[in-house]
Amino acid sequence: MNRLQNAQKSLVDSLAVLESAVAQTQLSTSPAGASDDGSGVVAAMPSMDLKQLSQDVTAIEADLNRAIQMLAKLTAQHLTGDGA
Repeated sequence: MNRLQNAQKSLVDSLAVLESAVAQTQLSTSPAGASDDGSGVVAAMPSMDLKQLSQDVTAIEADLNRAIQMLAKLTAQHLTGDGA
């Protein structure tokens, strides 16, 4: 169960970093914030579907929570001898 809890914490931490990076990217997507590498070509910012990304992360979190609960239940059954 500890591995799943660590995975869940890692997911939450990664999501926070991702949200911060997206926020910074959104600030730099204006024409004044576009980067020019010296060749006269302005680099295009990659587009992201943040709504879909958020839904995916939420689904992963729900799956992790469900797995943690299942393992806790199985562990409790094993400790009490109720396993069938």
